[in-house]
Amino acid sequence: MQALTTVALGTAAAFAAVNAGSFAAFSTFVMPALKDVGAPTGSSAMRAINVTAPRPFALTLPLGLLAGAGAAVLAFRSGPDAGWWASVGAVGAVGMTAITAAANIPLNNRLERWTPRDDAEWRGWVRPWTRANSARTTVGLGSVVAFVVSAALS
Repeated sequence: MQALTTVALGTAAAFAAVNAGSFAAFSTFVMPALKDVGAPTGSSAMRAINVTAPRPFALTLPLGLLAGAGAAVLAFRSGPDAGWWASVGAVGAVGMTAITAAANIPLNNRLERWTPRDDAEWRGWVRPWTRANSARTTVGLGSVVAFVVSAALS
């Protein structure tokens, strides 16, 4: 059972790391670059990203949620401390998904129906999108840490 718990926690940590890493890349260099190229080019590029990005990435959030929930259940069998840390990791996976649904997807949907008139308007869209995305990054990194601590304790 110990080996299965370790594999489940490692899998959950890996899914959280993949999600957090891709979110970090967007917050640190993709979105600043799209902001800097200006409204017409940046908004057009972001629309194209919004069409292609969900395809390969669509399963990492739900699979991460499942891995995190399974890891938490197994970790509780190792002891309450490991179980609680894994539960924190699983809650983080839920948090990444919730931020995506509550902030990033509505902003993406708004961009699909709207074209910014100037660079100031474009920056006004980029700012909240990047803030929400950075929150997903932070929550995801917290999940990774929690799953690793849980693995160390189990």
